[in-house]
Amino acid sequence: MEVNSSVTDVSWSPNDQTLASSSWDNTIKLWTISLDLDQLMVWGCEWMKDYLENSSSVSEEDRHLCEGVTGAPHSTSNP
Repeated sequence: MEVNSSVTDVSWSPNDQTLASSSWDNTIKLWTISLDLDQLMVWGCEWMKDYLENSSSVSEEDRHLCEGVTGAPHSTSNP
């Protein structure tokens, strides 16, 4: 995925096969997604793991968003 400006919004198509993104440079891009939604959830949780576990701006409740997502590591609380 290549984006040349900060993304301002994203939206899924009704069939979950296309992701639309809009950017500050007034462009809209359509992305054909070849992953199924389960695989996308696993990928997203793997990508967000460190942020969810370590960011002081994440609530305790949100630290556990990816628990139970198959293939994703379980988050742990900060000491």
